[in-house]
Amino acid sequence: MALTKDEIVTKKFAKSMKGYDRAEVEVYLEWIGEEVEKLINENNDLKIKFLDMNKDFDNFVKEKEAFGSEQAKAKSDIEKIKRETARYCEQSKLDARLSAQNAVKESYKKAKDLKKDIEKLLEIKNSFIRRYQSYMKDQLESLKAFQKENYPIEKK
Repeated sequence: MALTKDEIVTKKFAKSMKGYDRAEVEVYLEWIGEEVEKLINENNDLKIKFLDMNKDFDNFVKEKEAFGSEQAKAKSDIEKIKRETARYCEQSKLDARLSAQNAVKESYKKAKDLKKDIEKLLEIKNSFIRRYQSYMKDQLESLKAFQKENYPIEKK
């Protein structure tokens, strides 16, 4: 049974010849009633706070669980990204290596072609030099022959 201020204050006691002072008992009961009312109000406030704290705690537990699952997901995502990045890097290395090998092969091929072109140019140069030497030799012989012949120089 819940005790209220009104029950305490309105409580009636049987009269007796040798009893307590009625006014004093009523003042005391009034004071006890007020104190009980304060305690009941405080108890109700504490119950409300307790319920609010339970709600807050439940929310905290839910948030903690959500955070834990989000954290686990984030860790999983990070590991996945690390693996994908490692694969991408390895593939990039392989692609770069193949590209470099192809570039080297192409360079050797171009160098070989250039060497052939240089050899052809040298042949052309040497051929030109031989022909030019032969031409010059012929011209020199013509000059020598021309010098040996005495042509009279006409004087004016």
